Amino acid sequence: MSGEQQTFGCPSGSAEAGHAAQCSGCPGAGECASGGGVDPDAAAISLRMKATGKRILVLSGKGGVGKTTVAALLATGLAARVAAAKKPSSARAGSSSAAQTARPKRKAAPAVGLCDVDLCGPSCGLVMGVGGESVVATEYGWQPVVASLGAGADSDFPGVKVMSAAFLLGGDDKPVVWRGPRKSSLIRRFLKDTFWGRLQYLIFDTPPGTSDEHLTVVKSLVDSAAPEGAVIVTTPQASALNTVKREILFCAAMDVPVLGVVENMAGFVCPCCTDVTAIFDPYVSSHPAATGLSGGAALAAEFGLPFLGGLPLDPSLATLADAGQHPLLTGDAESPLRDALNAVLDALLAVLDGTSEVPAAVPVAQALSDLTRATTATKAMAESGALGSATGGSTLDNNDEIFDIFDENNKLIGQARREDVHKQGLFHRAVNVVLMDNAGRVLLQQRSVGKAINGGCWDVSVGEHLSPGETYRQAAVRGLAEELGLAGGDPGDALVCIEEPRLCAYSYPEVGKIDNEFCALYLWRGFDPAVHPVVPDGIEVCDVAWLPLDHAAGHPDLLAHTGGKHTPRSTTRFHLLTPCVRGLSLAAWAR
Repeated sequence: MSGEQQTFGCPSGSAEAGHAAQCSGCPGAGECASGGGVDPDAAAISLRMKATGKRILVLSGKGGVGKTTVAALLATGLAARVAAAKKPSSARAGSSSAAQTARPKRKAAPAVGLCDVDLCGPSCGLVMGVGGESVVATEYGWQPVVASLGAGADSDFPGVKVMSAAFLLGGDDKPVVWRGPRKSSLIRRFLKDTFWGRLQYLIFDTPPGTSDEHLTVVKSLVDSAAPEGAVIVTTPQASALNTVKREILFCAAMDVPVLGVVENMAGFVCPCCTDVTAIFDPYVSSHPAATGLSGGAALAAEFGLPFLGGLPLDPSLATLADAGQHPLLTGDAESPLRDALNAVLDALLAVLDGTSEVPAAVPVAQALSDLTRATTATKAMAESGALGSATGGSTLDNNDEIFDIFDENNKLIGQARREDVHKQGLFHRAVNVVLMDNAGRVLLQQRSVGKAINGGCWDVSVGEHLSPGETYRQAAVRGLAEELGLAGGDPGDALVCIEEPRLCAYSYPEVGKIDNEFCALYLWRGFDPAVHPVVPDGIEVCDVAWLPLDHAAGHPDLLAHTGGKHTPRSTTRFHLLTPCVRGLSLAAWAR
């Protein structure tokens, strides 16, 4: 193997752990170097977090659904509820005795915090009306910024404590160009170095997807500091809900309870008459539990989760946010958004207080079964002729997708449609990726039955065609995200090219297609599914399975597992791995 191929990724478990060059900048370097497996920040994080009451993650796999808005609304709404509960009963009833009037009014300390861990798009400060503020370092730690949201000095509203990367950058328009380890380090500082004080609720606003930020928060909040659960945010459309399902699976894999689903943009509030009108075609589920439901309610029913309610799209919210105010603190006589938010808060508090059943984390096997229902439906469509069959009907593949085409020497000569590339046998590029864990097992994926080629067959972990202008490695990283939900970016030295591009030719006369592809093979060594949860795409991928390498490389157990339905390239690819590990234990080589 080349020198690059001999450079292993994370040296965890070796004598170099925590000291090797690749450990530089990793937030876990101290833990590995100690040799004891003890997180050096764990005690400090636990000490801070145990005083923060109930910790709630606001998650969504989809960008643009309004996670930050929902997180800000929940934080402010909970703060208002806490303030109302602390108000003396006589004051709540409107009593105004002379003694009360004479007593100087003192606001309570904020009991709710909002931690913005969307480091590349930190906007909680702007939404909470404290954009442009800075964090003050004190002897007790970083002092969060308190957002009053327009509440006057005579108000009982104590405000919300806010911490955001924007407060540390010197401006809301400063870009964050950081790799994963630096992001993780800052998030851990938010947890252990921020003087949150004693809170009843700490809300975490997260970025889209399931990447470094999410893993850092979840893996840092453990034991007595573990999160109470997650609120999943979606919009009504199918495009959003299908992506949000991955976030539910992330929670399942990481043992984070899902407290419920909130549907944002559930209708539009007319600025003239305040009537609420549906403006999106909602997602409709075929699941029996979701009969008669749509949008976020249908998604919640599919997974057996509480539906906390819907929040309408109200133009006045933007006006209030720009003025640093909040709909719960305004005196408008009629506000559909305020009514909807109060209903969501009631439902969430019922779950948190135990008056509504707190759901356990969705079992991964059950969640994967739910997610692949779409593929089962696709198979039924194919059998009925609605989708097309293996004789050239329409499939899940985009036949109009453009590929770069090459000559016999792998030199670019032009472009063509996917359908023409495969019908004419034009040379194009592809990449395969194999995941191998430290036990020497490799991951197989079962292709969707709706694929034109090898539909329903078992295959390598990832198989992707290159997009125009894309490198082999870029396509490999994209395929990991799109097919297996591994959206954490390039895994670095752990992902190694073990075979340079070579021509692989396959013929499929039953569908009239020829695959002439210059294909490279990458291997992700030492893959840890506990650190990187595999969340298969429910449309492209039917199922996944881990098998020992020798079983995958043509062993009878492969035939038993797949029923003989595996792609030609899968066994050749797994055979190629075998000589790479000859003379070494699989576990040692995988590291």
